[in-house]
Amino acid sequence: MEALKRNNTLLHKFFCRKILYLADKKNILQADGLGQEGGLADTVNPSVIILAKRHYFETVTTFPFAAVKDITAAVKMDVLSFCPFDTDLFFVRKISTVADQTKVNIWFVMPEAVAELTKTSPWLIVPETFLFTIAAAGKPMVYAVDCGDNKRLLTSVSRQGEVKSMQLGSGGRDDEFFRRSVGIDSDASLQKELDLSAYSSLLYSSLKSLSLATGRIFFNQRVLALSQINKKQLLYGLATSLAIFCCYLALSIYLPWQKLYVLGEEDAALTARVAPLLVKQEDISKYLHQQKKMARIINSYEPRLALFNLLSDILPEETAVSQLTLSGKMVDMRGTTPSGSTLMDTLSSQKSVRNPRFTAPLRDDKKTGHEHFTLTFVYGRS
Repeated sequence: MEALKRNNTLLHKFFCRKILYLADKKNILQADGLGQEGGLADTVNPSVIILAKRHYFETVTTFPFAAVKDITAAVKMDVLSFCPFDTDLFFVRKISTVADQTKVNIWFVMPEAVAELTKTSPWLIVPETFLFTIAAAGKPMVYAVDCGDNKRLLTSVSRQGEVKSMQLGSGGRDDEFFRRSVGIDSDASLQKELDLSAYSSLLYSSLKSLSLATGRIFFNQRVLALSQINKKQLLYGLATSLAIFCCYLALSIYLPWQKLYVLGEEDAALTARVAPLLVKQEDISKYLHQQKKMARIINSYEPRLALFNLLSDILPEETAVSQLTLSGKMVDMRGTTPSGSTLMDTLSSQKSVRNPRFTAPLRDDKKTGHEHFTLTFVYGRS
């Protein structure tokens, strides 16, 4: 039972906050028994009302179709065929279906109880004998309740959950009459007779174990009927809901727009403040690009001073250069030297001189005895 309670927390919190037991008088049902009688019980607005046996007629019958809605429609068409009085409030619970026959429990609420229920408009209206099916937990059981005033409530629950009950006197012969009348299962267990305190605790715990699937059978559809709704309060509620919705819609449109507007203003102000810096940054980027371009051109030429220093250090003695032309890395040189081959060997030995060669034949100078040379080479490391 505790597991069932945990599985139906929503039903308990929403529907079972205030429970009223409607017998001859109204009683607030609590976990430890029946509470206030009259007074506070008359003013409480219950979410659940448990009907005592005296307020309804209970029957078990069979129909040739399985759908509960079809059975309900059939009962509505001729209530007096199933019940000794006319009423428009009843509850149908399917017990079993065998072949084409469906057995159901039907509880018909008496007209005077219907009038009382209309005043309170509870969410659930539960016949008290139905709750024995939850307490029995699928076992055939017989319950006896001492209702006081020499009255006893006898209830039989079959293995399939079929409920049959009678309210009789306190004599033993009444018990035998009940057994013969309702046809109790042979293996049904007879529970110890319950007093009102134990009975109310059983009702409370059984109701707390009621599942949503089963509880919907006893849902009071009249709660949703427009005739039961205070139209003035309904209009106030609708107007309030509409006002809240309009406020929400207006805020959902205004707040993003206002945020975008503020961000746009901040962006414009920042752009105005940094505009001169952006212009300077653009000029700096332009000059830097020009500088890099010029540097690439300049760096593509070898320094002439380094070339002159090299030649002054490596040229053989008495070598005279009459013409030196530097074009990029290509060097053209003319002059006289004591030995053209020695000059060529000297140039070839330098790492910064590549591909040295004579571009004209060597010619002897009769006056000096030196050789005239014309050569070219590539200056700079590869």
